[in-house]
Amino acid sequence: MEESVKNTVNVIDLILAKQAEEFEEAPKSSKTPQIITADNFFTEDNPKGIMSKQQFWKLVKPQTKRELIAFDSFLTKLKNGENVEANPYESLDDEGRSHLWATFRQRKGSNKYKVLTAGSFCLFIGLYQAGLVTCDFTLTSLYLSAEK
Repeated sequence: MEESVKNTVNVIDLILAKQAEEFEEAPKSSKTPQIITADNFFTEDNPKGIMSKQQFWKLVKPQTKRELIAFDSFLTKLKNGENVEANPYESLDDEGRSHLWATFRQRKGSNKYKVLTAGSFCLFIGLYQAGLVTCDFTLTSLYLSAEK
């Protein structure tokens, strides 16, 4: 049984590596992760971007104030380089919106976020967790870039 689990993990690692190659991560010989900014986040500016501007608007416009504050806080934590634990897959909420659950552990507790997703955002989170990309954007910078 244990051998089966090891084989499954190896296959998963191989699949994730292929996904990362398709995402145009930093060259394998480089130790520097690719930096994702508001300028290369959208597919209109970068064919290998995370999502289109239309997907971004579709993602943020229906969110409540509380959801937007949480999303802004989540992105700020990523920009600050904090470690995040997140499901490697998306789920649908009661309203049919794609999301994942992400947790930032702290010394005396944790912050858990329901993060609505679109485009390749879930893949971006996985690559962030693997250290293949870094986040250098905020909700504000994405908003301003999407407005262009």
